[in-house]
Amino acid sequence: MELVDAWYGSGVYTAPIDYEVVEEVEILGLGAPAEYGNFTGSVANIITKSGGNTLSADLQFYYKNFDWHSKDGINKSDPYWALVPNAPISSLTDPSFHLGGPIIQDKLWFFTGVEYYLRKERITALNKTLVNQFPKFFAKLTYQLDEKNKFQTFFEVHNNKALDRLTSAFYAPEVNEDFLTPTYMGNLNYLHMFSPSTFLEFKVAGYTMDNVYNPSQGKDVSGHYDVYTGMYTRNVWWNSLWQASRIGTSLSLTSHVDDFILGSHDIKVGFEFERSHGAGQRNINGGIMFEDYNGEPYRARAGYTKQDAFNNRFSFYAQDSWKISDSLVLNPGLRVDIIRGSIPGADDSYKTVYKPTGIEPRIGFIWDIFKNHKTALKAHYGRYQEGTKTYNFAQASAEADDIYYSVGPNWVGLTELYRIKPDNLYSIDPNIKHPSMDQFAAGIEHVLGSDITVKMSYVYKKWFNFVEPVELGCTFVPVSYTDPETQQAITVYNNVNPAAAKYFITNPQKGKDIGAAYPDIVSITPERKYHAFEVGLTKRFSNRWQLATSYVYSHEEGSYSSSSLLGRSTQYLDPNNQIFGYGEFASSIPHIFKIQGTYVLPLDINLSGFFVFLAGSPWGRTIPVKLSQGSVNVRTEPVGDRRLPSRSNMDLRLEKSFSLGAFRLSVLADVFNLFNEVIQINVYNRAGTNFGKPTSVTAPRTIRLGLKISY
Repeated sequence: MELVDAWYGSGVYTAPIDYEVVEEVEILGLGAPAEYGNFTGSVANIITKSGGNTLSADLQFYYKNFDWHSKDGINKSDPYWALVPNAPISSLTDPSFHLGGPIIQDKLWFFTGVEYYLRKERITALNKTLVNQFPKFFAKLTYQLDEKNKFQTFFEVHNNKALDRLTSAFYAPEVNEDFLTPTYMGNLNYLHMFSPSTFLEFKVAGYTMDNVYNPSQGKDVSGHYDVYTGMYTRNVWWNSLWQASRIGTSLSLTSHVDDFILGSHDIKVGFEFERSHGAGQRNINGGIMFEDYNGEPYRARAGYTKQDAFNNRFSFYAQDSWKISDSLVLNPGLRVDIIRGSIPGADDSYKTVYKPTGIEPRIGFIWDIFKNHKTALKAHYGRYQEGTKTYNFAQASAEADDIYYSVGPNWVGLTELYRIKPDNLYSIDPNIKHPSMDQFAAGIEHVLGSDITVKMSYVYKKWFNFVEPVELGCTFVPVSYTDPETQQAITVYNNVNPAAAKYFITNPQKGKDIGAAYPDIVSITPERKYHAFEVGLTKRFSNRWQLATSYVYSHEEGSYSSSSLLGRSTQYLDPNNQIFGYGEFASSIPHIFKIQGTYVLPLDINLSGFFVFLAGSPWGRTIPVKLSQGSVNVRTEPVGDRRLPSRSNMDLRLEKSFSLGAFRLSVLADVFNLFNEVIQINVYNRAGTNFGKPTSVTAPRTIRLGLKISY
C-alpha cells in the first residue's frame, strides 16, 4: 500500500507507529529499482507481522513523567529567551497488546494489535500543554490455500488527536486549536507460485483520511495576526476539513532464469493503477480575518477556500538483476508513470487538466573487484517522479471571491480595497511535467576480517519540474525601500493592480515567455541540488558488542528546502518572494556524525547508545514591507549568511530480559539527551525586537521506563 497523502503528499502512517506490528522495515532511497516510484527522497517498505501455528502474545508499557526531566538551564530573565522561556518537557503513557496464532492449523492465521499512545508536552512558563492522543487498532489474516496460493489481508484504524497543539509564544493564551486525523486503511494480497522460480503477486489497497482543524475560540470569533511581530491573538484565522483517499491495485510477475543472454536473471515486470482524491474547505472564523501591524489595525480579508480534485495514475515497470558473472551484476530498469488529474467543471462533471507522463530509467551495477567477496564497487543512476497529489493543481477549482479591506481605527469600519474573483482565475499548462529528481550514487565497500565493513560513497541529487502557480495578470513596479534598522536601500516590487490577478500553473523557467504582464515574474528557475560524501564503518555483532558509525559531508542549495512540498508555493506570485530566493535553506546541514552501538554487560544486560552531531542550519534575516498587495516579508540577505549553533545528542538504553517459564519479561530504561544540552533549533528571522531570538529548543535530559511481557 502506498501511504502517501493524496492531498499534500506527506505520510499517512504518521509516527509514532506501533512497532510491535512491524516485522521488517526496508528503507530504500539510493538505487531503488523500477518497481518503486512516486517518491524523490526515500521510501520505507513496511512488512507487518503475521500469526503462526503457535499462539503468541505480548503486553508492553512505556511511561515517562513530567518530573523525570533535568533543569534546562535557560535564564528566564534574559530577554534573549523571551520566546522560549523554558524547554519543552513531556509525559508519556503508552500501553499496547498484541495477539497472534492459528485459526486453522497450517491454513489460516491471525495477528492483531491495539495501542493507546498518550503524550503531553508542556511549556511551563507559557502555561501551555499539548495533548497528543493516538489510539490504534490493527488486524491481519493470512490464508494458505495450498502450496501455490496464499492470501493476506489487513485492516488498521487510527486517529491522531493533537489537542491544544499551538504551544508557541506567538499564540496568545486564548488562541489554540485541535487537529484530528481519523484514518482507515486496508489491503488484500494474493500470491501464486507457478514454480519455485516464478510467482505472480496481486494487491489491492487503500485508505481514507480526514484532516480536521477546530479553533479553540469557535468558528464565530475572528482571528488577528500581526504581520510585524508574528503574533496571533483572539483566535486562529481558519477552521477547515481536508479529506484524502487513495485506492490502488498492482500486478507483478517475478521470475529467475539461468543461462539466458550471458548469465542469470531475476526479472520483475509489473503494472499499477491508482485513483486518489483530495478535497476540502477552509473557512475564515468570524467571516473576517484581520492583519495587524505592530499592534495597530492594518488590513482584513474575507472569503473561503474550497478545492476538489482527483488523480488517476497508470504505471508500468520492468527490472532485472542480471548476474553476468560471479563478480559482476547489472541492475537495469525502466518505469513509466502516466498521471491524469481532474477538477470539477462548470457543470459539476470532472475535466482532465493535469496530464504529465514520466519516463524513469534506472541502471546500476555491483562489481566484486577482486572476486573474493570482500571489495565491492557500486554505482547507480535513476530518475524518480514525486508522488501523485492533488495539491499540485487543486487550487484551479477555486469558487469564492477573495476580498481585501483596509481597517479603520480600533478595528471599526472596513473599506474594500480590491477583490479577486474566481472566474477563470487559474489556467494549467497543457504541457506540464510532474516534479522529478535525478540521482547518481557511487561507492565502495570493503570487508575487514570477519565482521567489519568500511565504506565510502558519493551521492548527487537534482530536483526539477516543480509545479507552481505563476502570476500572469498583475504588474509590478520596482521601488526603493530603506531598511529602518540598517538604513540600507533595497529594491522591492509594488503590485499596482492586485485585482487583476491571474494564475498559470506550470513548470516555471527563467526567461520563458508565458504572457505575464510583468515579464520578470520568474527570476529564478526552481530547482534543488544535493551533494554528499559519506564514510562509514560497521562491526557486526560478535564478542558481545556491535558498532556502526558514519560521517557525512553534504551541500544542498536551490530555491527549495527538503522540507518543502516541492511546489505550490507563493514564490512566483510576487517577485519579492524571489529576492535572495536561491541558496542554502534550513535543511542544508554540512556535517553529520553518528555512532551507535550495543554492548552486553555482565548478567546479560544490554547497553545501547546513539550519538549524533549536527552542524547548525542556515538562516537569514527578513523584513516586513508594506506595499499595495499588503505586507510582504522580504529577505535582506542570503539564507546561508547565518547559521544556528551546532548541536549534539547522546541517548542510552539499558535492557534486561528474564525467562519465566513460557513467559519472557523485559525491562528497560532510556535516557534521552544524556548531557542535557539545550540548544536552539529555530530562531525568529523577521526584523524587529524579536529578531534572532530562539523560537524552539531541544528538550532537556529525560528518562523513560519500559516493560514487556511476551508469551
